[in-house]
Amino acid sequence: MEYEIEQGNFFSGAGINGFGEEVIFSWYLDVARLKQHQAKIIDGLKGILLSFSMYRADKLTSARSKDVLKSFYQDLVPNELRKSLGEVYTPEWLVEVTLDRINVKNFLTQRFLDPTCGSASFLLALIRKIKIQATDDGWGDLEVLKHIINNVWGFDLNPLAVQTARVNILIAISDLLDNNKGTDIEIPILLADAVYSPARNPKKDELIVSYKIGSEVADLEILLPSELAFDRSRLDSVFLLMDNLVSKSTQWRETEKKLIQKKKLITSNEMKEWRSPLKHTYEKILDLHERNWNGIWFRIVRNFFWSAIAGKFDVVVGNPPWVRWSKLPELYRERIKPTCDHYGIFSKTKFHGGNELDISGMITYTVADKWLKDEDGILAFVITQTHFQSPSSAGFRSFYIGNNQIIQPVGIDDLKALKPFPDAANKTAIFCC
Repeated sequence: MEYEIEQGNFFSGAGINGFGEEVIFSWYLDVARLKQHQAKIIDGLKGILLSFSMYRADKLTSARSKDVLKSFYQDLVPNELRKSLGEVYTPEWLVEVTLDRINVKNFLTQRFLDPTCGSASFLLALIRKIKIQATDDGWGDLEVLKHIINNVWGFDLNPLAVQTARVNILIAISDLLDNNKGTDIEIPILLADAVYSPARNPKKDELIVSYKIGSEVADLEILLPSELAFDRSRLDSVFLLMDNLVSKSTQWRETEKKLIQKKKLITSNEMKEWRSPLKHTYEKILDLHERNWNGIWFRIVRNFFWSAIAGKFDVVVGNPPWVRWSKLPELYRERIKPTCDHYGIFSKTKFHGGNELDISGMITYTVADKWLKDEDGILAFVITQTHFQSPSSAGFRSFYIGNNQIIQPVGIDDLKALKPFPDAANKTAIFCC
């Protein structure tokens, strides 16, 4: 049962797909197999279960209207760690003020994205507005459910935040699911990077997509044929089979045969063209498996590539993390620096801190370029005022994202006097464009 829950099979059996698929939190199941750790693991689980027993889940009516897990998440993650990640969770009044700034009249005709969604405060507020307006317009529960699942998306790099957001969204739509039993859904809250997302590499064969994930220990370069990488349904099927074969320590030669033998996965002619990148990726992950580092990679990569084909959104809204360039991990800086150079958002004046741009500025540019609709798209972010005042943020104020496109500011709200984040060193603003 534990593996069923951790791998999401318990939820997929109920028609809720991809709910816990990253298996990032299942490490304790492997550790529990070792006798020297079993007693500590059991004691730890008892404490967790005791804490969970204090929460009532029999009535979800009040929980559907707000982020009920925000405080729970903040208690789980130490304050210092959240600060280092730039995670400052947004009070509900500021969520509402920010949503007022997008000036949307009809929430039933828009697609929404929070690219750094945390525990989903902004998305829950949007779902609430959608449900109210849909009820007023006479929509049925199934129509509302499908609309929310198709049009309210979130990304985050923190796996615990992603899982928290998924639970919050599931609670928010639980009444719709209860009235439409047997409906299959997949909540589009993805473990994904708003700055560094998969794309064709112009310096290499344009038919191959290169993407790096993992820490310094598991620095993994994924190579995939672009035709496969951006075909989500097919990639899911290929990854599912490869994941299963890696878990059995199957070598590439046998894996290649099974990929061809499986109907509608890969043809013999395709394998001739795709063998090199697929073999590279498979053997890298197989190596991690043999070093006890597998269990998550194919599922994580699936989410990153899903974000790359999420399409364009009418509204992008949220509170991206506030982390200065020098505070980012060195490996991550190396990965995203080409992206930042592409947008020219670093200050060219080294005396003014040059590369000390806050990451929320990088997110503003990448999200506006990759996911915001070119015409009539609206972006509203809670960000630091240093973007509009500091010499080191001069590059940010060019508002040019390339291809003769610009980010056109329409309003900046100064929240300095309100101090929505008492511990924040920087002043707060709402930036709309």
